[in-house]
Amino acid sequence: MVLHNFEPSNTNINFKEYIIYILILPFLILDIIYNISHITPLIIIFILGLSLYHIILFILVYEIKDLTKSKIWNNLLFANLIGLMLTFSTALLLYKIVNYENKSLMLLYIAVFLDIANHLCANLGVYYLIRPITSKIMHQVSFFKFRYVFGYFLVIVILFDLFIIFKDVSFPKSDNISPLIMFIIFSFILIFYSIYSLILISESYKNLGFVHKPFFIGGIGMVFYLISVTLIIFSIYYYLGPQYFLILYYNLFWYAATFIFTMNYYLKFIIEYPSLLQPKWRALMPFDILKVTASVTLAFFAISLCFTIKNTPFFKIYASVQPFWYAIVLILTLLIGVVSLYTRVVGERTGLKYWNYLKIGLFVHTGASFYVLALTMFSWDSLGEKSQLLAIVYITLLFAFYIFYILDLRSIVKNLGIKVKYDTLNFSRYLVSYISVFFIIFFGIGFTYGKSLPAIGVLNIENYPLIIAFIVVFLISYIGYLSTTHKGFEELMEKNIWTNLSYLSGFVAFVIVYLFYKSFAQVNMFPLHGAFFLAYFVVLVIEIYAINTLKVKHLSEETHSVVDLLNHYASFWIRVDELKEILDRVKKRFAEEYPEAEAVEFDATTRTFWFPEISEKAKNALATAILLEMYSSEDIKKFSLKRQSLEEIKADIEKILGVDVLNLPGDLKKHFEIKKYYPLVLNDTLKAVSEKISAFVPEKENRNIILKLAKISEFFRSLSDGDDPPPMDEKEFSRNLKLYLDSLEESFPFEYSLFRTAITKTINEKLSSYGINGEEALNIIPTGIEAFDELIGGGLTRNSSTLIISEETRAKSLFIKSFILRGLKNRDKVIYFTTNVSYDEIRDLIIKELPRRSLKNLIFLDLNYTLNTKRALTNLLEEDGRIIVPLSLTLIQHAIVKSIKSLPKEKHKRVVIDIFSDLISYYKWEEMEEILIKYLEGYRRWNCTSLIVLNPEIISRREIEGIKKFFDNSLILSSSGREVKITIEKLYGGLPKDRSVIIKY
Repeated sequence: MVLHNFEPSNTNINFKEYIIYILILPFLILDIIYNISHITPLIIIFILGLSLYHIILFILVYEIKDLTKSKIWNNLLFANLIGLMLTFSTALLLYKIVNYENKSLMLLYIAVFLDIANHLCANLGVYYLIRPITSKIMHQVSFFKFRYVFGYFLVIVILFDLFIIFKDVSFPKSDNISPLIMFIIFSFILIFYSIYSLILISESYKNLGFVHKPFFIGGIGMVFYLISVTLIIFSIYYYLGPQYFLILYYNLFWYAATFIFTMNYYLKFIIEYPSLLQPKWRALMPFDILKVTASVTLAFFAISLCFTIKNTPFFKIYASVQPFWYAIVLILTLLIGVVSLYTRVVGERTGLKYWNYLKIGLFVHTGASFYVLALTMFSWDSLGEKSQLLAIVYITLLFAFYIFYILDLRSIVKNLGIKVKYDTLNFSRYLVSYISVFFIIFFGIGFTYGKSLPAIGVLNIENYPLIIAFIVVFLISYIGYLSTTHKGFEELMEKNIWTNLSYLSGFVAFVIVYLFYKSFAQVNMFPLHGAFFLAYFVVLVIEIYAINTLKVKHLSEETHSVVDLLNHYASFWIRVDELKEILDRVKKRFAEEYPEAEAVEFDATTRTFWFPEISEKAKNALATAILLEMYSSEDIKKFSLKRQSLEEIKADIEKILGVDVLNLPGDLKKHFEIKKYYPLVLNDTLKAVSEKISAFVPEKENRNIILKLAKISEFFRSLSDGDDPPPMDEKEFSRNLKLYLDSLEESFPFEYSLFRTAITKTINEKLSSYGINGEEALNIIPTGIEAFDELIGGGLTRNSSTLIISEETRAKSLFIKSFILRGLKNRDKVIYFTTNVSYDEIRDLIIKELPRRSLKNLIFLDLNYTLNTKRALTNLLEEDGRIIVPLSLTLIQHAIVKSIKSLPKEKHKRVVIDIFSDLISYYKWEEMEEILIKYLEGYRRWNCTSLIVLNPEIISRREIEGIKKFFDNSLILSSSGREVKITIEKLYGGLPKDRSVIIKY
């Protein structure tokens, strides 16, 4: 993942925003002053202290999230938002306690300060986590930016206003405290588990160098909060009495509930953050604790309502409910649980946002269905025959809808090749959640039964005469929309009847409820009954929005990007999880060749691949590789709505890339007909070269060259005849280019080095963009020192031998290292035989300058280790890419021959030998001279461009002069200060006008 640069301008506000904030801020301050005058000091301290914490935490998390772009910080943001609700519910509870008595005021103050101390620990913990990441830019984060100051006042106003509105609202009294006690015990268990997790992780990471202080501070904060909660509960029990637990039942319940969810988000972050480094910590959260907690909270709330409703005068409406209704509810929740399980599995495996919206729609539909079912249960004995018949039809349709829905999902799962495992924990959670929701609605009806809610009356659409026409138009439009939008799904799945039956049963159920309401005179005793119709319309909107997430990205005729092509085809994919796996495989496959591949991301919600901060060459290669993998799958029919063949995909890629196909890596190029592109590139290159030297080689002479070459090459024959050139591979391309350049050189009126200088840049510009090595055709080997290469016409002649005369100076080191690095960059094989450089030094240099994979092309013959260690060696010691050579002329010769002949003869090799100056202390010059001369011709035959280094301080000038005649090139290197001078004594093809060049380093 590439971290984005921190940009403080992101939090700057423009002038218009500034004016708006200035105008609104006085009203916020006045609102705060007014509220403070009506609130006790305890509540003021609590809300001010906690709101300051929340805004600071928000700033910290917002800044780090903007910097790292990691979703891990979302847990802290959600914890912060629910923490605001916790602050509000705690303030209400404290106000109620103080209102009932003042003897525990000191305890409550202590509890408040401990609560604030806990939040301060949380802030410190987050700060210490963030500091290592943002140490360089943290000074740019100002907590007093105008936007943040405004946000702080806004948070205070919201909390104070909500408190003023709800402070005198009385919640119903419960009849039994047992559910609350169990719920509080559940909360304490979570606190202890959080403390345990924090201490465990802190102690483990203390010895590993990872930040452990935040976890320790967080553990202390949890202890503070544990004491704070204990003091609040103690003050109620000791000073007010146990009976006040019943009066404050729902204040305590919401206090515990908001705390649990805040704690769970913190706990999730506490465990997931270190798990990014050590996955073992995931064992601390073996299941999704947030979802389990939601189910437990719903269950406790439903049980609480059961005991609460007994104290209301409407409890009599529950007495007439027959037991068989509860069996119906249980069976229905079982069906809904199966639907939820299938939806979750398909959603997780496909990765489509579509299924997340369907889950929301299912929950809304279920809530509306539960309401009508509960209403029917209460009213069954008072219904007429017609109403009872309609109710039975509705319940039958309701069961049919969920059964057809299950069969429909089962068909989708089967056709997508997804295996559904019945997870007992998840299924139990669904069952508990849906039963709890039903009973929350069931008991909640008692609080509205018989009441008049005028604002709700507009929802009771059965009272409007034109509603039938509206329903008919609605159903026709809905069915028409679904038939169009689900066409893609019909292509993906084998055609089945379950989809149509599920929609049909749902539509008919909608009409039956309307008729049921019209036939039931007492329906107005349930003022919220019209919400059923609103819920159905909400489900419709959700489904429309969900389907819009599946829309396809269309291609325009002007599309010139493989990335656009990739995202177009990705938008047809249903199994988004497969796209994630393909991306991971491609990134791993090209990790060495394109290190920037790690920055490529995939957004499953929009089915879009993002290629930020990446070269065009890497972008084309990675997008092509992903596309080829996508459509090479045997299960393509299960994964994608668009059934393109692999050949069609290749044709699309070629249409966009054209000759840039040649720029793809070798294992990708083999998928395309690249032979047809080489003639196009060659023709374009020949034109550019002929234009470049047209002043020296007339057009007529150039035509004669083409006609001459037409006798030996089909390509040039096609040029002379005006026909389409025949396909050719890279080898034929290089041969034809070389033929042309050799013939052109013969007609060039000046020296060879001038000819190369004139055309090298032109050829490189034309060929480098296609990944073709033009230097091979030019028969040159760049040294990597640009000024020197430019002086000699692009580089040393291929397969030539060069004598380097240099003392042990910076000049020699610079030249050799440049020569080696340029060779590895060009993917030449490099053989380096030295007494002066250690293997670790050259390895570190290569890794620093080039991708690590470049080391594979280096063979390091190591005499440095032999001369600098007391270890006696009698044989060659081979390691990965390294041969340690004993101090033996026989083994030295063997090492040179072995390393060269271990490589293919057709593969060009760079050979650097820097050993003879140091061997003079052990052997006679005549012996070494014989070896040196003996192998020079062998280097040429084995496709080697060689550098031999001699030190004039150790080997006499007479001896050097005697051997110089055997070399193609001779260079003298010297350095002074920060300047290196390269003097040319001898050069294959003729000496340039300037015999030396100075390089500054």
